[in-house]
Amino acid sequence: MAVLDDRGGPVAAPGADAAGHVAVATDGQLRVVHAEPRWQRTYLHLVVAGDAVAAVVAVLVANVVRDGAMTRPSYLLLSVLFPALWLATVALNRAYEYRFLGIGSEEFRRVGRAAVGLTAAATFTAYLTDAQVARRYLLTLLPLVGLLTLVGRYVLRRWLHHQRRKGDCLHRVVLVGHELQVLDLVERLGSEKYHGLAVVAACLPTPGQRPALIEAGIPVVGGFGSIAQAVRLTDADTVAVLASGDLGSDQLRR
Repeated sequence: MAVLDDRGGPVAAPGADAAGHVAVATDGQLRVVHAEPRWQRTYLHLVVAGDAVAAVVAVLVANVVRDGAMTRPSYLLLSVLFPALWLATVALNRAYEYRFLGIGSEEFRRVGRAAVGLTAAATFTAYLTDAQVARRYLLTLLPLVGLLTLVGRYVLRRWLHHQRRKGDCLHRVVLVGHELQVLDLVERLGSEKYHGLAVVAACLPTPGQRPALIEAGIPVVGGFGSIAQAVRLTDADTVAVLASGDLGSDQLRR
């Protein structure tokens, strides 16, 4: 589950799993629960591939700086293992979770945390084991892989936002809430397309078409008891639930 704050940015949701699929926010103005569309998996694969390329380039540069370090067994082993080690470190910092990808600053913070953590761990390990690895090699490799990963993710994010402005790579959203709340969010999402949320229908406390929503191109497909049916009817992959006294946490879970 991805949870958006009042600015539309993702925040952590209590009880969310590692993939971000099963959880219910207990506070805030907007809750968004989504399945996993195909384009999202493709984007994740691109991110992982970009991180791996960043690790390989960082290894090559570090070996150039060290002047042929890969001819020595210890450097060769580190160079071969480093890309997998970097991907594992990024994954441990949960920088591959869907709710952080493509929007907000948390994705970049987690990559930075991975780089700092790996630098500290490598320095400490080299000291304990008296490993024959030059400081210049590590001080080139570790900061560089963090920087290249950040640049790669920024480039991918710009590409994703460009696709969304064209109407691609969007989540199909059913909005659940009162009419004025729905209209306000539709207007916001229309002017901030980088969020990637395309509203396809709405569920109101009481079903029935509303002229303002019809004018905005948003059909009302039922009440709060018809959300699951609305998702199936519209082929939506996302449900956005706005704060409402008519829909408690127990109902939201059901």
